[in-house]
Amino acid sequence: MPAAPPTMSGVVKIEITESAETLKQLLQNASTPQEKERIQTIYWLKTHTVETVKQIGAEPRYV
Repeated sequence: MPAAPPTMSGVVKIEITESAETLKQLLQNASTPQEKERIQTIYWLKTHTVETVKQIGAEPRYV
């Protein structure tokens, strides 16, 4: 059996199927701060504004 390729701890690869425009609409219609925060994070990942969720917490401009 071949060995599994090495992976970095905590690295998750996801595919965001919603378009940036759809995420923008969802963000405008979000009703709670938690919902807005989650959609904003997905939007930033989709538009490559950030590369990782960890980057959002580490850089003051995103907080």
